[in-house]
Amino acid sequence: MVEYVNVFFKDKAENTEYLNELLKRCKDNGVKNHLIMCDGEEIWEILMLMQG
Repeated sequence: MVEYVNVFFKDKAENTEYLNELLKRCKDNGVKNHLIMCDGEEIWEILMLMQG
């Protein structure tokens, strides 16, 4: 199980190729994505990015 911090993914937020590869590698290795900790961001901005 992994937890992420958005600071490390700011430049990847809309990079679907990167995010799909990350998800594939997690699934291939039995890793569960659990949490994204949001530092210094407006929650509405993050929700809008997640919904596309």
